[in-house]
Amino acid sequence: MKNYRHLSWNDRLTIERMLLKKYPKKAIADAIGCSLGTIYNELARAKYIHTNSDLTNEERYSPDLAEQRYRQMLKKKGKKPLIIQDKKLCQYISYMIKEMKYSPEAILLELNNNKGISFDIKIKSVNTIYDAIKKGYIPGITMEYLPRRGKKIKRKKSVTTKKAAKVATIGISIEKRPSEINLREAFGHWEMDCVIGKSKNKTTLLVLTERLTRYEIIEKLKAHNTSEVIKALNRIEKRFKSSFYKIFKSITVDNGSEFKDFYGMEKALYRKGKRTNVYYCHPYAPHERGSNENANHLIRRFFSKGIDFDKEINRNKIKVVEYWINTYPRKILKGYTAEEIFLKELKRLGYSLYDY
Repeated sequence: MKNYRHLSWNDRLTIERMLLKKYPKKAIADAIGCSLGTIYNELARAKYIHTNSDLTNEERYSPDLAEQRYRQMLKKKGKKPLIIQDKKLCQYISYMIKEMKYSPEAILLELNNNKGISFDIKIKSVNTIYDAIKKGYIPGITMEYLPRRGKKIKRKKSVTTKKAAKVATIGISIEKRPSEINLREAFGHWEMDCVIGKSKNKTTLLVLTERLTRYEIIEKLKAHNTSEVIKALNRIEKRFKSSFYKIFKSITVDNGSEFKDFYGMEKALYRKGKRTNVYYCHPYAPHERGSNENANHLIRRFFSKGIDFDKEINRNKIKVVEYWINTYPRKILKGYTAEEIFLKELKRLGYSLYDY
Protein backbone atom coordinates (compact mmCIF):
# COMPACT_ATOMS: atom_id res chain seq x y z
CA MET A 1 0.00 0.00 0.00
CA LYS A 2 1.42 3.35 -1.07
CA ASN A 3 1.90 6.06 1.57
CA TYR A 4 -0.57 8.94 1.47
CA ARG A 5 0.86 12.28 0.34
CA HIS A 6 -0.32 15.50 -1.28
CA LEU A 7 0.24 15.83 -5.02
CA SER A 8 2.78 18.43 -6.15
CA TRP A 9 2.61 20.80 -9.12
CA ASN A 10 4.97 18.50 -11.08
CA ASP A 11 2.69 15.55 -10.28
CA ARG A 12 -0.23 17.42 -11.78
CA LEU A 13 1.73 18.21 -14.96
CA THR A 14 2.63 14.52 -15.25
CA ILE A 15 -1.04 13.56 -14.91
CA GLU A 16 -1.98 15.97 -17.68
CA ARG A 17 0.72 14.69 -20.09
CA MET A 18 -0.10 11.02 -19.49
CA LEU A 19 -3.84 11.58 -19.91
CA LEU A 20 -3.26 13.31 -23.25
CA LYS A 21 -1.21 10.27 -24.33
CA LYS A 22 -4.11 7.98 -23.29
CA TYR A 23 -2.27 6.20 -20.48
CA PRO A 24 -4.59 4.19 -18.19
CA LYS A 25 -5.21 5.67 -14.76
CA LYS A 26 -3.50 2.74 -13.03
CA ALA A 27 -0.29 3.47 -14.97
CA ILE A 28 -0.49 7.16 -13.99
CA ALA A 29 -0.85 6.23 -10.30
CA ASP A 30 2.17 3.92 -10.54
CA ALA A 31 4.26 6.56 -12.30
CA ILE A 32 3.54 9.19 -9.65
CA GLY A 33 3.64 6.81 -6.69
CA CYS A 34 0.12 7.28 -5.34
CA SER A 35 -3.05 5.25 -5.03
CA LEU A 36 -5.57 4.85 -7.81
CA GLY A 37 -8.14 6.55 -5.59
CA THR A 38 -5.95 9.66 -5.38
CA ILE A 39 -5.95 9.89 -9.19
CA TYR A 40 -9.74 9.60 -9.39
CA ASN A 41 -10.18 12.25 -6.68
CA GLU A 42 -7.74 14.55 -8.47
CA LEU A 43 -9.54 14.20 -11.80
CA ALA A 44 -12.92 14.88 -10.18
CA ARG A 45 -11.50 18.02 -8.54
CA ALA A 46 -10.19 19.61 -11.73
CA LYS A 47 -12.16 18.48 -14.75
CA TYR A 48 -13.46 20.95 -17.31
CA ILE A 49 -15.04 20.91 -20.77
CA HIS A 50 -12.52 21.61 -23.56
CA THR A 51 -13.67 22.74 -27.03
CA ASN A 52 -11.58 21.25 -29.85
CA SER A 53 -10.73 22.94 -33.15
CA ASP A 54 -13.58 21.05 -34.86
CA LEU A 55 -15.96 22.52 -32.25
CA THR A 56 -16.49 19.20 -30.52
CA ASN A 57 -16.35 19.08 -26.72
CA GLU A 58 -14.47 16.71 -24.48
CA GLU A 59 -13.81 16.42 -20.77
CA ARG A 60 -10.22 17.19 -19.77
CA TYR A 61 -8.06 17.63 -16.69
CA SER A 62 -6.58 21.04 -15.79
CA PRO A 63 -3.47 21.05 -13.55
CA ASP A 64 -3.94 24.82 -13.05
CA LEU A 65 -7.49 24.36 -11.77
CA ALA A 66 -6.41 21.46 -9.54
CA GLU A 67 -3.58 23.50 -8.00
CA GLN A 68 -5.87 26.50 -7.47
CA ARG A 69 -8.51 24.44 -5.67
CA TYR A 70 -5.85 22.71 -3.58
CA ARG A 71 -4.51 26.10 -2.40
CA GLN A 72 -8.03 27.27 -1.58
CA MET A 73 -8.60 24.12 0.47
CA LEU A 74 -5.41 24.76 2.45
CA LYS A 75 -6.54 28.29 3.28
CA LYS A 76 -9.90 27.06 4.53
CA LYS A 77 -8.31 24.30 6.54
CA GLY A 78 -5.80 26.65 8.17
CA LYS A 79 -3.20 25.68 10.70
CA LYS A 80 -3.90 23.07 13.34
CA PRO A 81 -4.62 24.79 16.67
CA LEU A 82 -1.74 24.90 19.13
CA ILE A 83 -3.93 23.49 21.88
CA ILE A 84 -3.79 19.94 20.46
CA GLN A 85 0.00 20.00 20.79
CA ASP A 86 -0.39 20.01 24.59
CA LYS A 87 -2.07 16.72 25.55
CA LYS A 88 -1.87 17.48 29.27
CA LEU A 89 -3.76 20.73 28.73
CA CYS A 90 -6.47 18.94 26.75
CA GLN A 91 -6.78 16.32 29.50
CA TYR A 92 -6.96 19.07 32.14
CA ILE A 93 -9.79 20.80 30.26
CA SER A 94 -11.61 17.47 29.94
CA TYR A 95 -11.30 16.82 33.68
CA MET A 96 -12.44 20.33 34.66
CA ILE A 97 -15.55 20.12 32.47
CA LYS A 98 -16.56 16.53 33.19
CA GLU A 99 -15.60 16.12 36.84
CA MET A 100 -15.51 19.69 38.20
CA LYS A 101 -18.44 21.01 36.13
CA TYR A 102 -16.50 24.10 35.04
CA SER A 103 -17.49 26.17 32.03
CA PRO A 104 -14.83 27.11 29.42
CA GLU A 105 -14.93 30.68 30.80
CA ALA A 106 -14.16 29.46 34.33
CA ILE A 107 -11.35 27.22 33.05
CA LEU A 108 -9.71 30.16 31.28
CA LEU A 109 -9.95 32.28 34.46
CA GLU A 110 -8.45 29.44 36.50
CA LEU A 111 -5.55 29.07 34.04
CA ASN A 112 -4.85 32.82 34.15
CA ASN A 113 -5.04 33.13 37.95
CA ASN A 114 -1.43 31.95 38.42
CA LYS A 115 -2.35 29.34 41.04
CA GLY A 116 0.53 27.03 40.16
CA ILE A 117 -1.26 25.64 37.10
CA SER A 118 0.85 25.93 33.96
CA PHE A 119 1.05 24.22 30.59
CA ASP A 120 3.23 24.46 27.49
CA ILE A 121 0.50 26.27 25.56
CA LYS A 122 -1.09 29.47 26.92
CA ILE A 123 -4.74 30.00 26.01
CA LYS A 124 -5.67 33.63 25.45
CA SER A 125 -9.30 33.36 24.39
CA VAL A 126 -12.22 31.26 25.61
CA ASN A 127 -13.13 30.71 21.96
CA THR A 128 -10.03 28.52 21.68
CA ILE A 129 -11.54 26.12 24.22
CA TYR A 130 -14.97 26.17 22.56
CA ASP A 131 -13.43 25.50 19.12
CA ALA A 132 -11.33 22.64 20.51
CA ILE A 133 -14.46 21.04 21.98
CA LYS A 134 -16.48 21.47 18.77
CA LYS A 135 -13.69 19.90 16.69
CA GLY A 136 -13.26 16.96 19.06
CA TYR A 137 -9.78 17.84 20.36
CA ILE A 138 -10.77 17.56 24.04
CA PRO A 139 -10.96 13.84 24.97
CA GLY A 140 -14.40 12.63 26.00
CA ILE A 141 -16.02 16.08 25.79
CA THR A 142 -18.75 17.37 23.49
CA MET A 143 -20.91 20.49 23.69
CA GLU A 144 -23.48 18.38 25.57
CA TYR A 145 -21.25 18.50 28.65
CA LEU A 146 -21.27 22.30 28.86
CA PRO A 147 -23.76 24.38 30.87
CA ARG A 148 -26.75 25.00 28.57
CA ARG A 149 -24.81 22.94 25.98
CA GLY A 150 -22.55 25.89 25.34
CA LYS A 151 -25.37 28.24 24.33
CA LYS A 152 -25.45 31.75 25.73
CA ILE A 153 -28.44 32.88 27.74
CA LYS A 154 -30.58 35.32 25.80
CA ARG A 155 -31.47 37.68 28.59
CA LYS A 156 -34.68 39.61 28.22
CA LYS A 157 -34.61 43.22 29.27
CA SER A 158 -35.46 43.37 32.97
CA VAL A 159 -38.54 45.49 33.45
CA THR A 160 -40.84 45.73 36.43
CA THR A 161 -44.29 46.08 34.93
CA LYS A 162 -46.80 48.60 36.20
CA LYS A 163 -49.11 45.71 37.03
CA ALA A 164 -46.48 44.07 39.23
CA ALA A 165 -45.52 47.35 40.88
CA LYS A 166 -49.13 48.00 41.88
CA VAL A 167 -49.43 44.67 43.69
CA ALA A 168 -48.93 45.27 47.40
CA THR A 169 -45.89 43.64 48.96
CA ILE A 170 -45.56 42.50 52.54
CA GLY A 171 -43.00 44.25 54.70
CA ILE A 172 -40.65 46.94 53.35
CA SER A 173 -40.54 47.28 49.56
CA ILE A 174 -37.30 47.14 47.60
CA GLU A 175 -38.16 50.66 46.47
CA LYS A 176 -37.09 51.85 49.93
CA ARG A 177 -33.80 49.96 49.84
CA PRO A 178 -30.80 52.38 50.11
CA SER A 179 -28.90 53.16 46.91
CA GLU A 180 -25.62 51.79 48.32
CA ILE A 181 -27.28 48.36 48.36
CA ASN A 182 -28.75 48.75 44.88
CA LEU A 183 -25.36 49.79 43.47
CA ARG A 184 -23.48 47.01 45.30
CA GLU A 185 -21.23 49.56 46.97
CA ALA A 186 -21.40 48.08 50.46
CA PHE A 187 -20.75 44.66 51.97
CA GLY A 188 -23.23 42.72 54.06
CA HIS A 189 -26.36 42.83 51.92
CA TRP A 190 -27.86 39.52 50.84
CA GLU A 191 -30.47 38.06 48.54
CA MET A 192 -32.43 35.00 49.67
CA ASP A 193 -34.48 32.41 47.81
CA CYS A 194 -35.53 28.77 47.92
CA VAL A 195 -34.57 25.99 45.49
CA ILE A 196 -37.45 23.53 45.42
CA GLY A 197 -37.05 19.78 44.93
CA LYS A 198 -39.45 17.07 43.80
CA SER A 199 -42.20 18.05 46.21
CA LYS A 200 -42.93 21.75 46.66
CA ASN A 201 -43.92 21.43 50.31
CA LYS A 202 -41.16 19.09 51.49
CA THR A 203 -37.39 19.46 51.84
CA THR A 204 -36.08 22.65 50.22
CA LEU A 205 -32.79 24.50 49.97
CA LEU A 206 -32.59 28.01 51.40
CA VAL A 207 -30.03 29.97 49.39
CA LEU A 208 -28.42 33.25 50.52
CA THR A 209 -26.14 35.22 48.18
CA GLU A 210 -24.11 38.24 49.33
CA ARG A 211 -24.57 40.92 46.68
CA LEU A 212 -21.06 42.42 46.64
CA THR A 213 -18.96 39.24 46.85
CA ARG A 214 -21.47 36.65 45.51
CA TYR A 215 -20.63 34.48 48.53
CA GLU A 216 -23.12 31.68 49.01
CA ILE A 217 -24.71 30.05 52.05
CA ILE A 218 -27.01 27.05 51.53
CA GLU A 219 -29.22 25.64 54.29
CA LYS A 220 -31.45 22.58 54.07
CA LEU A 221 -35.05 23.12 55.20
CA LYS A 222 -37.25 20.22 56.33
CA ALA A 223 -40.26 21.97 54.81
CA HIS A 224 -40.98 24.87 52.49
CA ASN A 225 -42.51 27.22 55.07
CA THR A 226 -41.86 30.29 57.22
CA SER A 227 -41.01 28.33 60.34
CA GLU A 228 -38.14 26.47 58.63
CA VAL A 229 -36.80 29.70 57.08
CA ILE A 230 -36.63 31.36 60.50
CA LYS A 231 -34.96 28.28 62.01
CA ALA A 232 -32.31 28.42 59.27
CA LEU A 233 -31.64 32.12 59.89
CA ASN A 234 -31.36 31.35 63.60
CA ARG A 235 -28.74 28.68 62.83
CA ILE A 236 -26.77 31.17 60.75
CA GLU A 237 -26.97 33.81 63.51
CA LYS A 238 -25.73 31.25 66.06
CA ARG A 239 -22.85 30.41 63.73
CA PHE A 240 -21.77 34.04 63.24
CA LYS A 241 -22.80 35.20 66.75
CA SER A 242 -22.40 38.96 67.33
CA SER A 243 -20.66 39.48 63.98
CA PHE A 244 -23.92 38.48 62.25
CA TYR A 245 -25.23 42.03 62.59
CA LYS A 246 -22.34 43.51 60.58
CA ILE A 247 -22.21 40.73 58.00
CA PHE A 248 -25.99 40.43 57.43
CA LYS A 249 -27.16 44.04 57.33
CA SER A 250 -30.03 43.35 54.96
CA ILE A 251 -31.72 40.46 53.15
CA THR A 252 -33.82 40.90 50.00
CA VAL A 253 -36.46 38.25 49.25
CA ASP A 254 -39.35 37.67 46.87
CA ASN A 255 -43.01 37.47 47.85
CA GLY A 256 -43.11 33.71 48.39
CA SER A 257 -45.26 32.45 51.25
CA GLU A 258 -42.17 31.08 53.02
CA PHE A 259 -40.93 34.68 53.48
CA LYS A 260 -44.15 36.28 54.70
CA ASP A 261 -43.06 36.43 58.38
CA PHE A 262 -40.71 39.39 58.05
CA TYR A 263 -40.92 40.04 61.81
CA GLY A 264 -39.65 36.54 62.58
CA MET A 265 -36.87 36.81 60.00
CA GLU A 266 -35.70 40.16 61.36
CA LYS A 267 -35.90 39.34 65.09
CA ALA A 268 -32.47 38.88 66.71
CA LEU A 269 -31.51 36.06 69.06
CA TYR A 270 -28.66 37.74 70.93
CA ARG A 271 -29.83 41.32 71.23
CA LYS A 272 -33.06 43.24 71.49
CA GLY A 273 -34.70 44.30 68.27
CA LYS A 274 -33.65 43.43 64.74
CA ARG A 275 -30.79 41.27 63.50
CA THR A 276 -31.23 42.45 59.89
CA ASN A 277 -33.50 44.43 57.57
CA VAL A 278 -35.70 42.48 55.16
CA TYR A 279 -36.71 44.01 51.81
CA TYR A 280 -39.29 42.56 49.42
CA CYS A 281 -38.98 42.56 45.64
CA HIS A 282 -41.85 43.49 43.38
CA PRO A 283 -44.01 40.49 42.48
CA TYR A 284 -42.96 38.69 39.27
CA ALA A 285 -39.57 40.44 39.26
CA PRO A 286 -36.83 37.78 39.68
CA HIS A 287 -34.29 40.15 38.09
CA GLU A 288 -34.37 42.14 41.35
CA ARG A 289 -32.52 39.18 42.89
CA GLY A 290 -30.13 38.65 39.99
CA SER A 291 -27.23 37.27 42.05
CA ASN A 292 -29.56 34.77 43.71
CA GLU A 293 -30.92 33.60 40.36
CA ASN A 294 -27.42 33.10 38.94
CA ALA A 295 -26.41 31.12 42.03
CA ASN A 296 -29.48 28.92 41.64
CA HIS A 297 -28.37 28.06 38.08
CA LEU A 298 -25.02 26.94 39.50
CA ILE A 299 -26.77 24.77 42.09
CA ARG A 300 -28.79 23.12 39.32
CA ARG A 301 -25.56 21.81 37.77
CA PHE A 302 -25.51 19.40 40.71
CA PHE A 303 -29.15 19.14 41.78
CA SER A 304 -31.41 18.93 38.74
CA LYS A 305 -35.07 19.93 38.80
CA GLY A 306 -37.27 17.21 40.19
CA ILE A 307 -34.61 15.82 42.51
CA ASP A 308 -35.84 14.42 45.82
CA PHE A 309 -33.97 16.41 48.47
CA ASP A 310 -35.34 14.08 51.18
CA LYS A 311 -33.84 10.88 49.79
CA GLU A 312 -30.96 11.92 47.55
CA ILE A 313 -29.31 14.92 49.22
CA ASN A 314 -27.65 15.12 52.63
CA ARG A 315 -25.94 18.00 54.42
CA ASN A 316 -22.47 16.93 53.27
CA LYS A 317 -23.48 17.07 49.60
CA ILE A 318 -24.98 20.51 50.14
CA LYS A 319 -21.78 21.81 51.74
CA VAL A 320 -19.70 20.37 48.87
CA VAL A 321 -21.83 22.34 46.38
CA GLU A 322 -21.67 25.45 48.57
CA TYR A 323 -17.86 25.20 48.65
CA TRP A 324 -17.74 24.61 44.88
CA ILE A 325 -19.78 27.76 44.20
CA ASN A 326 -17.67 29.87 46.56
CA THR A 327 -14.39 28.69 45.01
CA TYR A 328 -15.58 28.95 41.40
CA PRO A 329 -13.70 31.71 39.50
CA ARG A 330 -16.02 34.49 38.29
CA LYS A 331 -15.59 36.86 35.40
CA ILE A 332 -17.69 39.46 37.23
CA LEU A 333 -15.15 39.28 40.10
CA LYS A 334 -12.23 39.73 37.67
CA GLY A 335 -11.26 36.09 37.94
CA TYR A 336 -11.37 35.91 41.73
CA THR A 337 -13.65 33.56 43.64
CA ALA A 338 -16.51 34.63 45.91
CA GLU A 339 -14.65 33.18 48.87
CA GLU A 340 -11.53 35.26 48.16
CA ILE A 341 -13.53 38.51 48.01
CA PHE A 342 -15.64 37.54 51.03
CA LEU A 343 -12.50 36.85 53.09
CA LYS A 344 -11.14 40.30 52.20
CA GLU A 345 -14.35 41.94 53.40
CA LEU A 346 -14.31 39.94 56.64
CA LYS A 347 -10.68 40.89 57.23
CA ARG A 348 -11.60 44.54 56.73
CA LEU A 349 -14.15 44.13 59.53
CA GLY A 350 -11.61 42.37 61.73
CA TYR A 351 -13.11 38.90 61.26
CA SER A 352 -11.96 35.64 59.70
CA LEU A 353 -14.06 33.03 57.93
CA TYR A 354 -12.35 30.38 60.03
CA ASP A 355 -13.98 31.89 63.12
CA TYR A 356 -17.28 30.47 61.88
